[in-house]
Amino acid sequence: MNAKTIAGGAVLVLFVLGLLLAGPRCRVGLPDVSKAPGVVIGHQPSPSLLARALGQAQYVGSPSIAMLPDGACIASHDLFGRGSSQDTSGVTKVFRSTDKGATWRHTATLEGQFWSTVFVHNGGLFILGYTGKGGDIVIRSSTDGGFTWTTPIDGESGLIKEGRFGGTPNRPVVYEDRLWIGQSSRLMSAPVDSDLLRAASWTLSKPVAQDKHWLGGRFTFWSEGQAVVSPAAGVVLLPKVNQLPYTALLRSDTPKALRFDPYLDFVELPGAEKKFGAAYDAVSGKYYICSNPVLPAHRNDWWLRDTPALIRNCAALLSSSDLHHWSVEKIFLYSPDVYHAAFQYLNFEFDGDDLAVISRTAFVIGGHKPPRGHDSNLMTFHRIRDFRHAAPDHELEIEGNRVLRYERTQCERAPLGVFTLGAHFDGAPLQHPAELAQDTGGQVYVREQGGRILRFDAAGNYLGLSASAPVSFAGRRLSITQPHAGERSWTGGCSDAWGEPSNWYYWGRPDTPEELAIFGSASVTGASITIDLPFRIKGIRFCNVGSYTLAGPGELTIGAPDSEGRFEVVQGRHTLRAPIHLSGPAYVHIDSGAGLSIEGPLHVDGTSLLFSGEGSLELRGLFSLGNGRLILYAGQPVVFGDSVEVQLNGTLEVRLPDGVTPALGDRFNLFNAAAPLSGAFDHVELPRLANGLAWNTAMLYTTGVIEVVSSPIPAGSSRTTIPLLHMPAIGFVPSPYRRS
Repeated sequence: MNAKTIAGGAVLVLFVLGLLLAGPRCRVGLPDVSKAPGVVIGHQPSPSLLARALGQAQYVGSPSIAMLPDGACIASHDLFGRGSSQDTSGVTKVFRSTDKGATWRHTATLEGQFWSTVFVHNGGLFILGYTGKGGDIVIRSSTDGGFTWTTPIDGESGLIKEGRFGGTPNRPVVYEDRLWIGQSSRLMSAPVDSDLLRAASWTLSKPVAQDKHWLGGRFTFWSEGQAVVSPAAGVVLLPKVNQLPYTALLRSDTPKALRFDPYLDFVELPGAEKKFGAAYDAVSGKYYICSNPVLPAHRNDWWLRDTPALIRNCAALLSSSDLHHWSVEKIFLYSPDVYHAAFQYLNFEFDGDDLAVISRTAFVIGGHKPPRGHDSNLMTFHRIRDFRHAAPDHELEIEGNRVLRYERTQCERAPLGVFTLGAHFDGAPLQHPAELAQDTGGQVYVREQGGRILRFDAAGNYLGLSASAPVSFAGRRLSITQPHAGERSWTGGCSDAWGEPSNWYYWGRPDTPEELAIFGSASVTGASITIDLPFRIKGIRFCNVGSYTLAGPGELTIGAPDSEGRFEVVQGRHTLRAPIHLSGPAYVHIDSGAGLSIEGPLHVDGTSLLFSGEGSLELRGLFSLGNGRLILYAGQPVVFGDSVEVQLNGTLEVRLPDGVTPALGDRFNLFNAAAPLSGAFDHVELPRLANGLAWNTAMLYTTGVIEVVSSPIPAGSSRTTIPLLHMPAIGFVPSPYRRS
């Protein structure tokens, strides 16, 4: 290579470096932290391209928050990135607020402190973490509210354990006279009255061995566990599961041991592929989590679709009563900039009726943009008011030929997709929507420019056409209330799996006895739903002209703690192929023209099942009463298909429809069967007749017919009649899904 070539290369390099150094400065202004959502506590300006190329980038990490007894709030964050000292001696900054988080003051910078948790114990202020990335475990204390801190020198002053350790901030908890804190996928604990600066006070549990075969071979690793505690569950560590919206319940048996059952203790949790904050609230008896669920609008963003752990532009509050079943309560932060914005590593403290939330935030505020959402330039403070009663703040807006749903947040509106589930409504698509309205019962009305008025429930299921709306239309944008409590609507936007929360409106997978699964207008021509796990629910409602088929390796248990379980069919003909068990009294109600075929095993399991309605019910699999009760209305027959296996070990109760008074010669059909039924009911309870009349049940097991005859029964009848034993009636509440 000659001198001229070398000189030319040098000039080119200098030119490129000049562009990197000068160009961005010419194009970007100074950062303005007032553009960020919430209250900015700490700010580390995003690096230029040149600083990144030279390994000088630093970012805000590891947000942590604690409340002092005097009401002051303490927060901390560290600095990470190639330009930081994370690999040798980490740096953590401490801040203090005395006005409920409205303003903050920087009080200390701690050298040799990284990935740290600030917390209060026995009235004292502590910070526990690591000397650096993969460093010693250390703890410090402060007696002046976070201005000065002890230095961990040895095992008597805060050097807890030497070696290569790591973890992220989480809330310490107290249980059975010990203080517990998560250490990645292990637990550390110490007696509550011990000197926390002494290494001898602390016990570190053994980890749970991880297996790549878990979760159908999708599991890679878990980390960044959050400790929670409740009287019922004890101490449980909740880690994130890499790239999957799952957590795991790692239960503490002793300070040295954790227990985990891979068949029972994996829990689907929206946003749990990222580190989340978690705590138990003794007031409500619920667990709360702040996490980053992936909105459907961003699920397929091209460079993030295989790495959902990097999608952090949405922050949501979730709750659970038992750690297994989680509900998204509300989205409180959102930015449409999925590439540069993130509200992540969320931690929080209870502040009366509010949650005081801390976030490692990436946000465009002027200056250089964060390279990725992961690369935070801010630590921000947010408040969720009255969190125990938090609810989504949704609005609908007509945009073009669609009605879209949004949720208002403390930042920008979160897009929740098309409101109208399905594509055709009474045979025609939505055509030029013009105005919106919602009545006091929650039903939403959409008026098209042509005058047609369509009626939907609050989840977006189509209910039918209306001649008019009972309330005034409010224009093209409308704030709406949520669906009735316990109603969970299938949207099917992700897969065919029942167990996938994203397939249900607002991640509302039905999986508790208080919840009703609604299969409405999301499917135009019908859909097959895979019941992939055992689920216990209140019941199912079908309200769609298309046919739904529910099948799979899992099973459904139907029952409610304080009411009846239910199978309701308003429209269409639908099929249940998965095994079904009843855990309490239940009813099947099928409207005229609709039908339900139960082709899998149906176990009444000693309780009662009532069938009503003018539609058709066909049983084609195993039907077992199990010493239970089958309640039928005379003249509304159940169909037993060719392949049915009937076990009539229980009671048949026959009721008369309202207004029907049997007369001599009347015949009522109870069953339509392809062949005579085998076996017999243990008891048959029939309605009481007028004097001189009796029931003839001779044809009950052959044609399914009972007949009113003169008393006594004519000679040759082989059956005797049994008087009605009065039972409490199973109620049926008319559904708003019935078409008007």
